[in-house]
Amino acid sequence: MNNTIGSDPSAHLLKSRLPRTWSPFFARHGAFTPAQLAAIPPLLDGANVMLCAPTASGKTEAALAPLIERHLPPARSEARLTLLYLLPTRALIADIANRLDAPLDRLRVRLAVKTRDLDSFDPQRPADLLLTTPESLDALLAKQPRTLMHVAGVVLDELHVLAGEARGDQMRVVLARLRQVRAYAAQAGDAPGAHIQYAALSATLADPATVAARHFSAPQVVTVPGGRTRQIDLLPLAPDSPAALVEFLATFQARGWRKALAFCNTRAEVEAYAAAIRRSDSPFGQQVFVHYSNLERQRRHAIEEQFAQAGAALCFASSTLELGIDIGSIDAAILIGAPGSAAAFTQRIGRGGRRRQALQATCFYRTPLEEALLRALRDAPEPAPAAPSFRASVAVQQIFSLLLQSPTGALRLAPLAALFDGLLTPADLEAILGRL
Repeated sequence: MNNTIGSDPSAHLLKSRLPRTWSPFFARHGAFTPAQLAAIPPLLDGANVMLCAPTASGKTEAALAPLIERHLPPARSEARLTLLYLLPTRALIADIANRLDAPLDRLRVRLAVKTRDLDSFDPQRPADLLLTTPESLDALLAKQPRTLMHVAGVVLDELHVLAGEARGDQMRVVLARLRQVRAYAAQAGDAPGAHIQYAALSATLADPATVAARHFSAPQVVTVPGGRTRQIDLLPLAPDSPAALVEFLATFQARGWRKALAFCNTRAEVEAYAAAIRRSDSPFGQQVFVHYSNLERQRRHAIEEQFAQAGAALCFASSTLELGIDIGSIDAAILIGAPGSAAAFTQRIGRGGRRRQALQATCFYRTPLEEALLRALRDAPEPAPAAPSFRASVAVQQIFSLLLQSPTGALRLAPLAALFDGLLTPADLEAILGRL
């Protein structure tokens, strides 16, 4: 694609509104994606945006470019953490950090990451942008809340992964605590204002406005249709033999496919099926990889790079590759057995044909129950968002985190109740406090 945005007047106008970020983020593609055309203007106008769009639609750039334009001017007087980018997994953080390194370097925007595996964040000279998890942000609030006084923009990526989960509950309180830190700083004259702008990124949700409103106020929902047809086939697989899988893989050359990502539900299955395919006469030779959480981080990253660079390859994985880690173009996703949730099913099949118009997935079942579950997952309508029930265990954890954050080691009831407003009734909060 040449470096042009064509004759679309809206694209030309949008390019003119991105004087700093167009070249680093978008010029190499030569155009904006539909998701970017829809989401960037309201973010530039200061709105809180919930962007629902399919994989590989440029959601990261759609969020960061306008936030950088608005909140990180080229002439910055001192080092201040200004933007937070929250992701649900450490692997995704490493992937996004690698993707952002070059464009942020051109913009002279300093990037840091903070996870259990890697912590490059220096509170004495904070980066402009921090990639982190909700748990690591919780720890930062508890131990070094003053480093967050100037946060002006927050990106919540892969929000659908945490919606309705305990970690989602935790993130809702952590975001409320961040708002309190900003408000206290503004009241004390340490920050010019308390406003925080939000950009939430997600796969398609049945009720995105409801999900977004649990995390920030006045969300403007931007939904971009997937635009991809789904071809999901179900095939039987003997429990004690990989023969049907070997036979299926032998059809890749005739189909014009070269790479596949195969999901299993346990580490033992990942290793067993990978070993079986290595022993077979598959089109991948020895380019058969495994990927799961128990592998060391450096080993996982090496596998991701080897798989991405291979011409023809197959990777067996657990849930670690469900999300949007960039491992190159995948021709087909393979599921061996039914995953534990509809969300996991959607994530797994979504990896097939990532850069094509057609989503291609093949699901193998070994029992009648697995067949029934996979058929139900394939044919089910889009699920409604989980009910916003808040878990008391999360409240207990957050109260102790707040005690660690408090310089006096004590908490006042009114600010505490404000944090849990809409999450717990006053009676429920008093009952929890009474048991601590």
